[in-house]
Amino acid sequence: MAIRRVFIDWTQPFLPTVARHLLDEREATRASEGFLDLSNLLIVFPTRQGSRRFLQLLTEAAGGQLAPPECLTVGNLPEQLYTPQFPFAPALTQALVWSEALRTLPSEEMQVVVRQPPAEGDTLGWLQLGDLLRRQHAELAGDRLDFADVARLGPSLDGFDEEHRWSVLAKVQREYLNRLDAEGLWDQQTARLVAIEKEECQLERELICVGTVDLNRTLRGMLDQVADRTTVYLHAPEELADSFDRHGCLIPAAWLEREVPIGPEQVHVVNDPASQADQVVADLASLEGAYSAEQITIAMPDRPLVPRIQRRLEHFGVSTYWPIRCQLSATAPFRFLLAAADYLETRRSDDFAALIRHPDVSRWLTKQGLDQDWLSDWDNSFCLHLMSRTSVSENWPKCEVTRKLIRQVDGLLNPLRVGKRKLSQFGELVEQILFELYQHQTLDSSDPDQSAKVEACQAIQDAFTAHESLPAGLDPTLSAGDAIRLTLDSISREELYRVEEGGQIELSGWLDLALDDSPVLIITSFNDGMVPSSVNHDLFLPNRLRVHLGLEDNSRRYARDCHLVSAALHSRDVVRFIVGRRNDLGDPLVPSRLLFAAEPEEIARRVVQFYDRSEQPDRQRVASPFTPAKASRFPIPEPVPLSPPRTRFRVTEFRDYLASPYRYYLRNQLGLTEAGDSIEELDPLAFGSLL
Repeated sequence: MAIRRVFIDWTQPFLPTVARHLLDEREATRASEGFLDLSNLLIVFPTRQGSRRFLQLLTEAAGGQLAPPECLTVGNLPEQLYTPQFPFAPALTQALVWSEALRTLPSEEMQVVVRQPPAEGDTLGWLQLGDLLRRQHAELAGDRLDFADVARLGPSLDGFDEEHRWSVLAKVQREYLNRLDAEGLWDQQTARLVAIEKEECQLERELICVGTVDLNRTLRGMLDQVADRTTVYLHAPEELADSFDRHGCLIPAAWLEREVPIGPEQVHVVNDPASQADQVVADLASLEGAYSAEQITIAMPDRPLVPRIQRRLEHFGVSTYWPIRCQLSATAPFRFLLAAADYLETRRSDDFAALIRHPDVSRWLTKQGLDQDWLSDWDNSFCLHLMSRTSVSENWPKCEVTRKLIRQVDGLLNPLRVGKRKLSQFGELVEQILFELYQHQTLDSSDPDQSAKVEACQAIQDAFTAHESLPAGLDPTLSAGDAIRLTLDSISREELYRVEEGGQIELSGWLDLALDDSPVLIITSFNDGMVPSSVNHDLFLPNRLRVHLGLEDNSRRYARDCHLVSAALHSRDVVRFIVGRRNDLGDPLVPSRLLFAAEPEEIARRVVQFYDRSEQPDRQRVASPFTPAKASRFPIPEPVPLSPPRTRFRVTEFRDYLASPYRYYLRNQLGLTEAGDSIEELDPLAFGSLL
């Protein structure tokens, strides 16, 4: 039986219509049971945001009388369709096994895989190489391929000359799987392929896929085995049915030549990220209050632009919601441990300076009874002596505060000065240091910054605890610095999320837009490389080889984004596109290829629009429709009259005054000077004193 495809015309908002459709189909159960029972449904979405929004819409449409379905993302679907026979190897275990499998290669074969392999004792280097192969293996297995398949299929591609390399990698892959079997563990990607091969996929509930237009071949193979229980909802008119395959996935060739109906009035070309933020303000002002904050979404294909947009809108009293509070790598505990790892290995003065400037370390040091101005004492001591490494010996004469400072930091990190140990043994030591650092801080869970510290400490502790389950034969022996770096690297891409407060304009990631139902959409950074993204250079799988093997390639990304933009243009009241000419570094950008999916005359007009700089928007003019909400949070101290007034001046002071009267006042009247430890050599005066 074929998978059932349901087309939701893209003149209608997608998620609300799907929710209404599901409720209407099951309305008969309400009469007999008094509420709608959807607990037998398993509903799959491309993103977590879409899942959250759908449950909200479903509950509202049902009037709260609802037994909700189970909702999950595409990545969590496969393990719902079969029963694993063995526990899965975590990512770190997989990387360790890959690195051990690599080490079994003779040197001549290793040279084929990588020209300069890590040194024999470089555990981290081997682990990074193993993790690279782990990711390549996962991507290929997602499309039902392995390294041997690449060696077999590659030679039919013109210019392919890496058959030997992939044959060697296939040998490593077999060794990897054999070693996992010996440990009683399964590789998750391989387990899915085995489930398809043995036709083990089954499902008792009804499966609903919503907007899953870009599934890999492994998932498609699993869906084929539960096709009689699967329904796919697609956001497109039914006359475009031939543009989707039987699984509801896009057929790239059908979208590559499709026109995208973007009107001239919908496109704004601006110079730089600051101008993009101003244009967002202008676009919001042009709505003249016709839409509430909840009805507006701003798309952010370029994540680094998010804080700039937020600050600019906050300046005008416009509150925004970005679901990602921060990456784990940006939290205070993460950065503290990273700085500690550097200092533990080197004892370099610059690493020490970075560590004591960490806000939490500074706060802890102040509580240890140090002089209140201990940081200035450090700066002065370092500038006087320029010692490359810290020491409490005679190297720091007449610097008692600095000597005490070094002793305090060494005491804090002392539990980690234990030489090399098994990775699984470092969790308790790291927990001890974090407890010492934060035990005197009262952390308020309602404060976003403070709750981030709590969540980060928990995530770090969980990551170290996970090492305790490593098989004994795979538990590497590492220094404290390497153990910390390895663990932090494994969780560095994890994100902490915010709770939506309401009454805010939502900033959305690009892929979340497919399931967003706001009537107003402003798309920033509508530039090639972001919309659509592209991968042309890859150490193992360049785009030409991806196309040949049927992996996710640039044409699939283009088709996905072409469908997303087309659906947005048809289903929303207002859509605006902001195209930047340069990024934050001043590097030139080019417009999205989707802008050129138009008639030849319109293509020419858009090229002229992008490169014509005769009409540059005035930043103040485009921002003027909003009134700034409040003054700057950084008030500038006002100069006060000197008493008594000065009557004598050096001639060179006039130059300073003409350059900046305010800086002249700070430097020449108040005597303020820059203090820091960033110098790399003695200045002439200090050098003369040393001589």
